[in-house]
Amino acid sequence: MYYNIILSCLMSKWLTFGRIKNDSSYSILMKKTGGNGKGFLDRYFILHRNYIAYYKPGKMDGRPDDTQEPQGYINLGECILEETKSLFKTQPLTFQIASKNGRNYIIRGKDERSIEQFLLLIRPRIQSLTTMTIASLGNVDQSLNTIMNLLPRPMKLPDRVKPDVSTKWIVEMTEYYNAYWTWEPYLMKVEQFSELCYGGIKSYVDWFVSSDGPRLSMIRCEELVLDNWIDYIKKTALEITTYQDSRFFREDFDDITKHIRNMVILVDSYNLYMHKVHHSVKHVDKFLEEKQLFEQHLDIFSKMPSRHSINFNNIDGLPGKIYPAENSESNNNDDDEICWSFVRNTLIHCDSSDSLSDSKLGSSGEIDEWRFSEGCFQHKHYGSVVWNNKSWIWTHPKTDYRIKFDWDNINQSFVYFQPVITSITISSTNSTPNKLSITKKPHPDTVYADWKYSSNALTAVVVGNKAEPKIRSFQIQGNVPVPAVLIAAMFSHIRNSLQQLGIIASGGN
Repeated sequence: MYYNIILSCLMSKWLTFGRIKNDSSYSILMKKTGGNGKGFLDRYFILHRNYIAYYKPGKMDGRPDDTQEPQGYINLGECILEETKSLFKTQPLTFQIASKNGRNYIIRGKDERSIEQFLLLIRPRIQSLTTMTIASLGNVDQSLNTIMNLLPRPMKLPDRVKPDVSTKWIVEMTEYYNAYWTWEPYLMKVEQFSELCYGGIKSYVDWFVSSDGPRLSMIRCEELVLDNWIDYIKKTALEITTYQDSRFFREDFDDITKHIRNMVILVDSYNLYMHKVHHSVKHVDKFLEEKQLFEQHLDIFSKMPSRHSINFNNIDGLPGKIYPAENSESNNNDDDEICWSFVRNTLIHCDSSDSLSDSKLGSSGEIDEWRFSEGCFQHKHYGSVVWNNKSWIWTHPKTDYRIKFDWDNINQSFVYFQPVITSITISSTNSTPNKLSITKKPHPDTVYADWKYSSNALTAVVVGNKAEPKIRSFQIQGNVPVPAVLIAAMFSHIRNSLQQLGIIASGGN
């Protein structure tokens, strides 16, 4: 008897309103039958974990003072589920909570809805508490220490994970999820007992079941990381065919190769994550088409020639000549009749003399030449031509306009690559959208003729809307690499393009 009195006093102190007001699931003002036939009395009810505490109403909105102790409390672990029910049929707006000690608490609410809501909250707790006791939870402090080591508070989870550490992250997340599903039922039991939830235990348990707890933290981390991976995979798959637009040698693909290998890792990591972390859900591997595309391009890029492998060392040191064929149709001036000489990896624009001293000079008195080294012909004024045994591409540093031919080895032809025209606009009341160079002038819209190499001659193939070149055929004497011949054939077009773009003056460099 004395033990029960002492316990009741301790619980009253424990359930002081100020101590539990922020640790409650529900609070409501209702009426309860008093002892000694006092009838229904106003009481302020609070559902606090495994207890219902009821207080004399305060003066302000019924809430008691922080120092106020309860008039009484109901331990839900000692209640009878079947007898805790509404009494609407016999007593309107009334329900009862039945205790195992034989006491029935008769309570009256303001409306049926609030009563039903209150019963929906307490009945599952009564049912849960009838199957367990504090003693059944064992050494709670020891168990909490184990859980805190497995699921530390706070959890420092990333929102981005790089491919090189993706496996490590998957292992960590797998361990976190396994720990959560192992210990979550235990923590949910501890959470129901007010006697256990105090100090550090309460702080951790409250965090565990909150929106900032491990479950939602892991979900947020998973969504951010996996969505980021998916974005990278899809974006790379869309862009991968454009990587060869500005890269021509194996060395140019070093950064792209690394990136694509990382995309393969991300595809594998995504599927591994779903299998490991969500193993209870049947997962069908995704992004396999993208992975196949990545692997195909890795193979293509690995077979690109090295710039160091492109050379004309097999050509002897004697000068080769390029000049307009005698039967070539042309409407050119005398300047276009000048021939070309190729010697020692240099293409020189010259007149009909074999001597370099007779070379055609630029306006500055310099020899007009294209020097070849490591897959590229360089000219001081006219830009550069890249040659990788597959494509011939002319570019100039002052414009993004370029001219590209692909080499058809079977037909021994240069096939013009017509670019897809996009638009960059500049504000102008009378202008139409045009693709612009760095010089802000419209790009040439010429569709160049193809060129076929046969019998020591390079001849234009003019069909459809292909532009008619000034000189349709060039004869080759001696040893001249075919990409150098195309420079000679396209030289007038290159010069005209630079003049149209305002990069060189008409008739000059």
